[in-house]
Formats: sequence, structure tokens, C-alpha cells
Amino acid sequence: MKKRQSTPEPTITSRLFNPRSLIVPAIAVILILLSLLSTACGRYKARRELARTRFFAEILKREDSRWLGYDEFFENNLLDGDSPEYSKWCAIALGRIANPRALPLLYRALNSNDADVRAASAFAIGEIEDREQLSKRYLESDPEAIVQLLLLLGDPSLSVQMRAVEALGKVGSQREAAEIVRRLERFSYRRSPYEHAYLSTSIAALARLKDSVAVPLLERLVHFDDSGIRWRALDALMHIQSKTSESLFIKNLQHSNPDVQSIAACGMGIVGDVKKAGTLFPLLLPQKSNTGERIPLPVRICALRSLGMMKNRAAASAVAAAVLAEPSDALHPDQLIFVSHAAVALGDIGSGESEALLLSLLKLPGAIADNAAISLAKILRGKAERFFQLVEKYRLNGQISESAWVRAMAEIGGPEAAEELNQMLERAVKSTSASDRQILPDILAALAKTGATGSQEIWALLLRIRDCAALPAAVAAYPPQPGTTPPWTPAIDAFAACSSSSNVRARLEILSHLQPWVQEKEAQQLLWTGLKDPERKVRSLSADLLRKAGITEIPREPDPSTGAITDAISMAIAETRRNSTIAQIETTRGIIEIELFREDAPLTVHSFVMLAKQGIYDGMELARGFPFRIEGKIPRSRFILGRTINSEINMRPFERGSIGMAASGENSDAGEIFIALAPQPHLDGTHTCFGRIVSGLQLADKMGPGDRILRIHIKETISFQNYRRYVK
Repeated sequence: MKKRQSTPEPTITSRLFNPRSLIVPAIAVILILLSLLSTACGRYKARRELARTRFFAEILKREDSRWLGYDEFFENNLLDGDSPEYSKWCAIALGRIANPRALPLLYRALNSNDADVRAASAFAIGEIEDREQLSKRYLESDPEAIVQLLLLLGDPSLSVQMRAVEALGKVGSQREAAEIVRRLERFSYRRSPYEHAYLSTSIAALARLKDSVAVPLLERLVHFDDSGIRWRALDALMHIQSKTSESLFIKNLQHSNPDVQSIAACGMGIVGDVKKAGTLFPLLLPQKSNTGERIPLPVRICALRSLGMMKNRAAASAVAAAVLAEPSDALHPDQLIFVSHAAVALGDIGSGESEALLLSLLKLPGAIADNAAISLAKILRGKAERFFQLVEKYRLNGQISESAWVRAMAEIGGPEAAEELNQMLERAVKSTSASDRQILPDILAALAKTGATGSQEIWALLLRIRDCAALPAAVAAYPPQPGTTPPWTPAIDAFAACSSSSNVRARLEILSHLQPWVQEKEAQQLLWTGLKDPERKVRSLSADLLRKAGITEIPREPDPSTGAITDAISMAIAETRRNSTIAQIETTRGIIEIELFREDAPLTVHSFVMLAKQGIYDGMELARGFPFRIEGKIPRSRFILGRTINSEINMRPFERGSIGMAASGENSDAGEIFIALAPQPHLDGTHTCFGRIVSGLQLADKMGPGDRILRIHIKETISFQNYRRYVK
């Protein structure tokens, strides 16, 4: 039997270097090293993200106060920053601040190696040098701006060229329109998304320039088989008011694309011959008579709008036939919307044949009855006795709203209407209810339109109670009697009454009434006082009016405003810039979900979210104010008087489903929103786009009289480094 050999005992050396024994410790070491590396990397990411947040917060504070500063913050970060993203943020901020001192920095930034920075800088130059804004402010433009933008038309990046063309549309003139046309004639369009965006932007720029030199090119573009380009070209011809293009509008009334049809119908009201109004009659009906195919609602509304502009009396019977073609009830929502617009159009057409139809529309609810009452007043202007005889019972039954009745009084005119308005005014002034007083501005504006001189006792009472919401309208409604006080005195007294009010809008409106008398010594004294107002917008308007008076020693830009956000709020907004925020808007039609653009319009989104959480938008009316837009109006009882936020114009285009903020003038927004139902190129770069519909757009298409917001819920997915948390 063979003897078994014994296994030798492992030595210390063999134990240490045994491959099997090394596996576990090696894995442990690797895990430790990876953990340390991950921790170090996480700390680096955290520090970098914190730095980005602080930088973004600083940008927000400067935008909010409209302050460029003298600390070279923008120069260092726009031109020599570590990140192209920082440079882009700076360029957009400079455009919003709109201080001409930023132009040399932006010109230098046009030489950046990063195309996004060059594009953002071109966009900002267009914002600062917008010719319409400069004209309103009695300021001269910088000729270097056009030179620099023209150089960009040869940039290797198509996106940079696009932003340069967009800016030239704001700052240029006939020479620039001719240059854009020349380049488009050589442009090779192969239907890529970038080429489509460039061509669309160029067409919008030509529409803004409104020069006839572009008409031949635009007429050729109308023949494109690309419907998007075709309707944009028609839209541009409409804005230019090209009378030679009438045949193109008529031809496209039968186009298969509803957007092309709609813009062709709208264009007929501007460039069309009144004798050709009959071409629009078939488009009023709910469906085609020969095929039974439904005619899109926007096409019908555009046809109505154009007929109202043409004031063709023969159109009244065609409109009436379209109104009676289908029942106006909840089962026919499109017809309800159409009838509401038809009630307005009949008043614009002004035919006495519409009287019976408008009386029947007074029986319908909401906006339809209101519009019918106002249109009846237009048709019966000067016949107050007959108007009251026909309409009074509907008002007493509550079928006509108080605001519509006030507008009807302004249209009917005469001593009877003035007496009715004065009685309503006296009741509103004496009421202790704030909601009852909300109608005051409307009543005063109506009195001014009738030409009636209001009660000076009411004027004195308004001054005494300092109702700053009503005083701007009262300045127009209560001019001084001949031989008493100078006509600028009411504006001076009203401004003094509102000088300590938080209602900034009122002070701006009162100052605007001084425009005819800026040469008067007393008016100029008030304007010099306005230069010291705590609100920057008031200081800016005061400076503009002094420049109109020929006074040159006025700074082009006023001192910064104090800003509406604190350091803590700016940091909080900056920290949420990457959050995914969805606003669930519960309406009478259903739920519409909106994605909010936190990084592109951070202050606007912050304001919207705060107002939504406070319930300010609950009950907001939603109506089709224009064929391609749904407009919201905050109920007067909940509107925050004087509240405005600085506009945050960005490079987001207004496409179908975009959400915008209504502008209230002086580079500020009123807090009222609108929904674009089709692209709105004329709003790009002039209004704040702060969101887009991600669900429920078809519900917005059906919005009509009586629709409103019930409530808004805000949902957020919070981002912090790589950590995400959903909150509601």
C-alpha cells in the first residue's frame, strides 16, 4: 500500500501572496477607493452646483432691479467666463436690463467661440435697440448695432444668423429689409428643422419691418407647398398691408390647411376690397354646402373679423344665416364661440337689419348677451330711448353684466346714457364694498367716451378717498371747465394723491395724460418729481416725457429699482431652476397640464406659482379673444391692483400650445396669461413665454363663453445633484 504524502504547511509568504486569499481584500480596497472617489466627486459636483446657483441668483437680482452695475460682473462673466452657459445667461440678462451701456460688451461677445453665446448676444442687442421702444422713449439708436448684426449674417452657424435676422427685424429699416430679402433669395431650403426655423424667423422679421420691398419675395413664398411657410408669408403680407396681394388671399381661402385658410380670411379684412366681401360669406357656415365638410372654427372667426372691419352692410344677412345654421347650446360648443364673435361683428358692420337677431341673442347666457347688448348700442347710437325700451328688461333680469351695460352706455351716447353712467358712478363711489368700486374705472372711461362732463363733486371725492385704481380714468373723464383751472391740473392732483400708493400702474397712466402739456412749467415740475419716485418705471417714464419736452440733461437710464425679491428668494428661485414643474389647470372643460420654463423665465414662473397657490387665478375667465389665442382675465375682485412683474423676454418662440404673460406696458407683465392656439411670430421676443401645454391642448381649442379656471395644482420634481423628489 502506497504511503500518502503529507501537505506541507503554508508559509507566511505563501499566505500573503496566495491569489485566492487576495480577492476579498482587493475588492474591499477597490470599494473603499471608489467610495472615496465618489464622495470626492459628489463634493466637487455639489460645490460646482452651488456656485452655479449663486451665479444664477445674482443674475436674477440684477434683472429684477434692472441694474447693470459698475463692478464688471457682466464684463468678466460674459467675455471671460469659465462656462459658455454663464455667458449665455449674462447676454440674456443684459437684453432684459436694456441698458445701452451693455452694447459694447455684447458687440465683443459676438466674437465668442461659442455659437450659443453669439446667438444670445445678437438677441440681446435686438432687445436693447428695439426701434419702437426707443421711439416711445424719445431716444436715439446706436448705429453700430445694425453694423454688427449685418456682419453676423455671414456667421457659420445658422442659429446665429437666425438671431441676427430676428434682431434686425426689431432695429432695422428698409435697407435691412432689402438685405434680408437678398439673402433669402439665395437661400437653399431643404426642409430641415433648422432651415425651417431660419426661414420662419426671416419672414417674421420682414413682417416687423413692414417694408414693401419684401412683397415680391413673400408672394413667391406663398406658393410653397410647405403650409407652415405659406401661412407665415401670408401673415407677413397682412402685416405689411400689401394691397397687391389680394388675389393670393382669395386663392388661399380654399386651401386644405386650416391655418392657411384662417390667415387668408384674416388678411382679407386688411388688404381686401370691400366689394370682395362676398368671398368670405361661405366660410361663415359650420360646414360646406356642397360636401358637408366641417369648416374649422378659426376660419369662421377670421371671416367674421374681416367682415366687421370691412363694414359691408350686405354681410349682415350672411352672418345671421350662419348664426341660425346650428343651435347655440352646450352640445354645439363651436357654434357658441362663433355666435359670441358674431354678436361683436354685427355691431361693427352696423346694419339695422341685425336688430332682431341681436335681441334674440340677449336671451343667451354670459358673453353672448353682453356682446349683443354692446352691438345693439352701436347700431342704435343716438337713439337712446329705443335702446332702453328694447334692452332694459334683459338688464333687470340679470342677463347683461354691469360691465357690458357700462360699455353699451358709452356706445349709445347722449344725455340719457351720461345720466345713467353718473347714477352708476355715484352708487359705486358711495359704496363701502371694494368689489362694488371695481367698476369705477369702466364707468369713468365710458363717461369720457360720451363726451359728457362728470360731476366735479365726484372728482373731489375720488381725490379725497385716494382711489388710485379709478383716478387715471377720472383724469380723462373730468376735464376742467373752460376758464377754470389749466387742463393739466387734474393729472397733477391725481398723481399727488397716488404718490405714496403701491399702485404703480396708476401713476404711470396719470403721467401719460401729461403728454400734450410737457412744455408747461407745472407739468415739468411734476416730471422732475417723478424722477425721484421709488419705482423705476415711474422714473423712466418721467425721463422720457422730459426728453419729449426737449430737456437733454436727463440720464438715458434711471437708477435701479429696489427689486421685488430678497437674497433668500433669489437663491430659492435659483435652486429650483432645474425642477420639472407642471401646473395642472382644472377648467370647466377639463384638466390642462402645463410645463413651466423655470430657467427661461424664473421670476415669471415664481410669480405664477405663488399666485396660483393663493387662488388668484381661481375663477379666471377664459375666452377666445383672437382666433388664435385664448386669453385669461383675472376677476376684478381678486386682481392685485398695481401689481406688475418685469418682463422676461426669452428666445422661446410662441408655438401652438405656448403659454404667455400679457404685457401691461413699460416692460412689465400684468399677471394675466394667454394660450397660443397657433404660432404667434409677432409675439416672439416681445412677450414672455413661460410654459407650454403638454396635455389637454384639444380642450383649449374648445374654450368659449362661460369657460373659466376652477383651480390650479402645482406639481414639482425637485432636483438636487443626482437626487430627485416629487412633491405636490
